Amino acid sequence: MDYKTSSAGKNSLKRIERAIETMHAQQMGCCGAEYISDTDDHTAPSGGWYTAIFACTDTALDASSMTGSSILNLGDAVIPSGAIIYGKFPIISLGSGTIIAYMNKSFTATDSGD
Repeated sequence: MDYKTSSAGKNSLKRIERAIETMHAQQMGCCGAEYISDTDDHTAPSGGWYTAIFACTDTALDASSMTGSSILNLGDAVIPSGAIIYGKFPIISLGSGTIIAYMNKSFTATDSGD
């Protein structure tokens, strides 16, 4: 089958393109963000996670509370003001500082296309 010319191939490619666009938008914080300036544990909405942490000030993470993080050996990392770290963070806890935590949600490619 020639996927460039057949209608079935074109529809499949459209579905794949839409799925990629949706995943990209979700990874880039289209699901909102949370300003965090306390030392409480902040849990992402059900079925989701935080995908990026932007440090508004020098910020110390409390890794002992950040279970499920996708970054190995996170320790009590300090993020310098203005820096961003990316990962999968179901829970964010600060030792000090202020951040903006960008949210994501779980993604399943279920778009049936045209």
